[in-house]
Amino acid sequence: MTTVRFVFLLLATISTSSHAEGVTVGDQRVTFVYPGKYCVAGSHPREVEIRNRFAAATGQLRLRALFADCMELEELKSGKRAALDHYGTYFLMAPNGNVAYVKDQTRRQFIEQMAGQMVNGKLQVDELVKKVEQRLVQMGAQTKSMEPLGLLGADSFGAYTGILSNTADQDRRHREILGVSAITVVKTVPVSVGLYRGGPISRDLRGLLSEVQTLTESFVQANE
Repeated sequence: MTTVRFVFLLLATISTSSHAEGVTVGDQRVTFVYPGKYCVAGSHPREVEIRNRFAAATGQLRLRALFADCMELEELKSGKRAALDHYGTYFLMAPNGNVAYVKDQTRRQFIEQMAGQMVNGKLQVDELVKKVEQRLVQMGAQTKSMEPLGLLGADSFGAYTGILSNTADQDRRHREILGVSAITVVKTVPVSVGLYRGGPISRDLRGLLSEVQTLTESFVQANE
């Protein structure tokens, strides 16, 4: 194998495989896992600005990391785009600003409790897909709205919920965003893991749910 081909294959492997970083949360060392081709938002002013917007809009959640498609982040920093279409977040559950450590429940018990709180009509995924598509048709280009989609499912790694939003970016262009997030707990730390899609491809609820399930499983396993 030539050196050039080896380097090419190495870069291809890095770009498609997940990567991780260890972070201290309280007295715990938590490993956060990121999908391949995603980069963590850094210190560039445009990255800081968008990260601050997320942090300011989350109420009882504390933003731990914002990550996005690496090429989209580069375009954001260079001014070629005003918003991200493929991005994700890690939030810590922190009412009153303090992490709400889970010390008296197993992960399964915590997930069952969270799932019970998220139930909203107990719709199946197929029904939710139809609901999302119908809602996107009904939304006007000037409408700003956010609609929770309720509980999408739960497994031994997390409880999954969805959200559909219709808003405008900084250039006043209409944007549709579909998000799926999981709530789980690792090393007593309650964490929300989310992935979001903007644009026409945002209608793929089933695909996005599958990606979040895979990411959540990797995150939990990295902290076992």
